[in-house]
Amino acid sequence: MSISKDYKIRGIHLEITGQCNLHCAYCYNSKFNSPNMIKKEMTTKDVLRLIDEASKMGCQRFTFSGGEVFLRKDIFEIIEYCKDKRLEFLSNGKVLDRSFIEKLSKYPQIKEIKITLDGFEEHNKIRLGSDYKKIEKSIRLLKKKNFSVVINTEVTANNIHELIMLYEKLKSLKIDRWRVDLPFILGRYEKTYTTYRLPNFNKLIKVFKTILIDYLKNKPSFEIELFNVYKSEIKPINFVSFNKDAHPCEYRTGSHALWPNGDMKFCPSLNLVMANFVKAQNLKSAIKKKYEHPFYKIKISDIKECMNCRYLKLCGGGCRADAYYYFNYLTKPDPKSCNLMPLFEKEILPILPNDLQIFFSKLINKNNAVPKKYNLIRLIKNKTTK
Repeated sequence: MSISKDYKIRGIHLEITGQCNLHCAYCYNSKFNSPNMIKKEMTTKDVLRLIDEASKMGCQRFTFSGGEVFLRKDIFEIIEYCKDKRLEFLSNGKVLDRSFIEKLSKYPQIKEIKITLDGFEEHNKIRLGSDYKKIEKSIRLLKKKNFSVVINTEVTANNIHELIMLYEKLKSLKIDRWRVDLPFILGRYEKTYTTYRLPNFNKLIKVFKTILIDYLKNKPSFEIELFNVYKSEIKPINFVSFNKDAHPCEYRTGSHALWPNGDMKFCPSLNLVMANFVKAQNLKSAIKKKYEHPFYKIKISDIKECMNCRYLKLCGGGCRADAYYYFNYLTKPDPKSCNLMPLFEKEILPILPNDLQIFFSKLINKNNAVPKKYNLIRLIKNKTTK
């Protein structure tokens, strides 16, 4: 079956502006940070209409990002308009000084602030214009004002040696969640990946293992998500194993992502325009057009290379965005997942709590094949030379 075409909206993720005060090496939205693209951004009227129409379709949670979300001149007008909603913001943290945080604290509808922190000295090199010391200060100020603080970390070969130290620092900062991810080959990163390569997966899994051993033993106060390896909230009771007849991304039903110009895509990570909210008659008609995109018709069984894989029920073929960026096809395996799953089974599974060990072991079909190991750099070079 294809993904459920449900018009009830669980969440809207709006990249509300391309304006940014940093120059990050792996920025996936860099094309929107130009005078020409900024002129095409949704107006205040457009954004408020989106909020109204999404609310009528059941949406109570709005996530705003950028660029740098707080550079949008009408951002406080938009916040004020969302009095009865749950608001979450993704920020690079540069404007989050004491006075700005004090202003944000006047709005109880703002429930969560997500900030990217990629380490220490390497953070400053990767995210030009940022200063990790000032980010740490902003985190402390946000926590004093009782904001829920999520830290996003992108890992490359350049900053992986700081990851364990960053974990220790975040324990002391009393954050609420830490998300560790790998950048997508998109935007500015298409040109900088040779300088800021993805980490060696064997090294990455060893670092994850070190962090996870401490996390499981000492139980810090925050939730943790280690890319494709571990989510602290996952339990046997709430883990949904993948069905080959289901859509690979069925778990995202009811969530919608938009670019600053109103273009609609499936999720923030998948760079495929499916409709445009501003040009459509209304949000429902835009979503209807979005559902007509071929992406919604694919099933896990269409990813032929995955059908005899021992990890099919665990990863469902992996991320469709990564499959698309590395192979130019939505129905190819996610090479990151292919490389990590055997390492997960060997290194991570044995250290998990007993209930998770038993549960995940039952999902692994040990009679099936281990996935092919991919050289990601070679895949990127093959793609860019075609």
